[in-house]
Amino acid sequence: MGSAVMMESNLLGGAQDFSIQPFVYSRSITDARLSWEQTLPVLAKVAAAVRARRAVTS
Repeated sequence: MGSAVMMESNLLGGAQDFSIQPFVYSRSITDARLSWEQTLPVLAKVAAAVRARRAVTS
């Protein structure tokens, strides 16, 4: 089997310093994340790869 990968995204990309307030809504305070705009093309590539794989194995 292949390896698993986790992708996390928020509406806003990057990360913010939790010691600086007020917080920016929808930006991670733990670790950097992809923005929604960055996430969409990644999901499109994954979907295309799944379709291609299914076409070969069906």
